[in-house]
Amino acid sequence: MENTTDKYMTVNDAINIKNKINDSMDKTKHKLILLCQKNIQFAASRNKEDTIWTVPTYLSDSISYNVLVMSLLVMSHFYEKGFYVKMLSMNSFYISWRNAKGTESRHVKIVEKAPRRTFVRKTYSRK
Repeated sequence: MENTTDKYMTVNDAINIKNKINDSMDKTKHKLILLCQKNIQFAASRNKEDTIWTVPTYLSDSISYNVLVMSLLVMSHFYEKGFYVKMLSMNSFYISWRNAKGTESRHVKIVEKAPRRTFVRKTYSRK
């Protein structure tokens, strides 16, 4: 009789899959940072002191990703490098080096999932 247990998934298989996804996400983040950096270099070569960059919703040679999470990760990278960064929409942000703080690194903790905005409606009771 043939040993069928070799065909089933093990814990190590699941861990390997998770590690491959994490490596792919790190590579995607690195590619996005390089793309944004090219945008900054282009703007700086045109004597500009700021730029707006939009995170692409899809990269042809990478896995699919959450645009908001990647936007926050790229923003935090440039914020840590001393740039002024402000989010404009879910996938675009403003980057400025007009009032640069120098080469000091700033550290930011980014939560994996972006918090959702909650709106509270105030109700008033009449007396």
